[in-house]
Amino acid sequence: MENLASAWDGTEIKTALEPLANQYEDWIGRQTTEVANLPAELRAKALEHLDDCRDALRRMREGLGLIASNPLSFEAIQLANQAMLLQRQKSTESINFQLGKGRIFNAATPA
Repeated sequence: MENLASAWDGTEIKTALEPLANQYEDWIGRQTTEVANLPAELRAKALEHLDDCRDALRRMREGLGLIASNPLSFEAIQLANQAMLLQRQKSTESINFQLGKGRIFNAATPA
């Protein structure tokens, strides 16, 4: 969240997140090869789910392109990540305070 909130531009965010999309694409490919090993009655549904995964991947890549090319989209993703980061920090501070560690962010929180 911190890296995305403090990125210089949308291209930096796209570059940071493209490996995630690539790994997801690889995972989809591996799952596709496993469909043949499923019982026949499950194959059609598995292929349907994998089509949904491919659609999600397409939307992720389109979103990354939009963040890289549209300054307003870039600003929106930065603000969203700033908000999530602040919420995470405050939640951790609250837990640590309840544990008697004070209002610190770095202390380990309970599992």
